[in-house]
Amino acid sequence: MSVNTGIIGLAKSGRTTIFNALTKGKADIGSYTQEGLTPHIG
Repeated sequence: MSVNTGIIGLAKSGRTTIFNALTKGKADIGSYTQEGLTPHIG
């Protein structure tokens, strides 16, 4: 049996940190600023 799960949340809320903790993974974690970015609303 296969199970698919997802982690959702706001930006900079720690999704990757939780993913790494649950899977013992090493996904990159960065502290990027959101300055100068405009949202793409469609």
